[in-house]
Amino acid sequence: GSVFVMLRPRGSRAPVERVARPAACEPVAGPFALTLPDGTKTTIAKPVSWTELSDDFRYFSGTAVCEFAFKLPPGRASGRRVTLDFGMVKNVAEVAVNGKNLGVLWKPPFEVDVTDACADLADGAEARVVAKVANLWPNRLIGDDFKPDDCKWKPGGGIVEIPDWVKRGEKSPTGRTTFTTWKHWRKTDEPLPSGILGPVQIRVD
Repeated sequence: GSVFVMLRPRGSRAPVERVARPAACEPVAGPFALTLPDGTKTTIAKPVSWTELSDDFRYFSGTAVCEFAFKLPPGRASGRRVTLDFGMVKNVAEVAVNGKNLGVLWKPPFEVDVTDACADLADGAEARVVAKVANLWPNRLIGDDFKPDDCKWKPGGGIVEIPDWVKRGEKSPTGRTTFTTWKHWRKTDEPLPSGILGPVQIRVD
């Protein structure tokens, strides 16, 4: 993201244009339902990092589905727009509201205009949100490092040789999900924040 800073010449009496602040935000009450690709589910009252949940989520890397609803606020007349603000997302989210795909959020601000997706709903009605959220790979690598090694490592962290089970296209004999030729992350490392971190809010601009 970028900003523009405009400096007036010294002594200038030109009027300053102030940008109006958006209307007050309404928090989305939740609950928030999370589902992993293997079908593991949990429900949370408010957005938190997956690393604060059970190990299934704490060490998960990939794309999970987050589902929740929000009530449409009043004041949508006269061309005003309704925005769903996710606060912070780690790291990418594809968002659909009432079955309408609203695109991918990959950088701040993590927000989408939901006006058209909610055009047929009255004020106070519930809109349904499905967000497919993907995080980075380190958390799975950290979680796997709690399991026994499935290959031999050099002191500096590199692999000694590609093991036979990899060459045969088999799964890890120790139950690891991932395979790398270098130990980038270890079980002593702290997992990276993941998921929708919030605060999730609705506002009318």
